[in-house]
Amino acid sequence: MTNYEEEISLAISLIKNALRITELFKRQVISSYKKADNTLVTTADLASQIYIVSGIKSLFPNDYIIAEENNIQLLTGKAISEIEASPP
Repeated sequence: MTNYEEEISLAISLIKNALRITELFKRQVISSYKKADNTLVTTADLASQIYIVSGIKSLFPNDYIIAEENNIQLLTGKAISEIEASPP
């Protein structure tokens, strides 16, 4: 049987910090964008997903990740320009 302690520890840490990210966005004005497929995505969605995926990739660089917001082309031009203009 495989021991998944490292994966579980990482998941808990990432989730706790992603929650902090979304709470920070909730206290501020949250921008939302309509994607090309007419569904909405918020900056909080994008920020928390980027954080989680980056965290997973840092420990498991060879793993493939499928995420809800996995295709930047689904975003409209307004969303892309605002994301690109945001400070790192």
